[in-house]
Amino acid sequence: WMQMFGITETATRSLSNLYIAGATLSLYGFVNSFASRRVSFASVLIFSLMNTPTYFALETRSYAQSLFLVCLSSYLLVRSIKRLACVNWGRYASIVTLLALTNAALLLTHYYNAFFVAVQGLFVLVYALRNHRRGRLIARFGCLMGSFVVSALLFGISWAPVFIATF
Repeated sequence: WMQMFGITETATRSLSNLYIAGATLSLYGFVNSFASRRVSFASVLIFSLMNTPTYFALETRSYAQSLFLVCLSSYLLVRSIKRLACVNWGRYASIVTLLALTNAALLLTHYYNAFFVAVQGLFVLVYALRNHRRGRLIARFGCLMGSFVVSALLFGISWAPVFIATF
């Protein structure tokens, strides 16, 4: 980013601003998946006025990226669960792949994001166990859980030396 846009304060903080804008759009999509447009707009308005996104938008650290990836991952998870019964397998697999890539990027951003991905995976597991009677959805749940396994393996490969050195 700095090689393309320079090392000025405006250039370095603009990336965080873009991440917060992306987080706002992802939050709108996430809330709009299960609530009305009015509720989605209200949540985005409240999010925009909160201290945390405003503060992270002014930082040149990775917190805005984590916030964006968390919102995007949540949105993709809701979309993948809503599309479990979808006939088009290719479209479903593309959403699950995007979810896996987003969670992988989230894990590479900071190792504490593993707690978020673990809770997300636990949510999918509980949801799958609760809806186990729908036999044709088992393969799709397996695909969805596979995305979390890939993310966990990437986490282990990338952060294992840090954990070994720390503990």
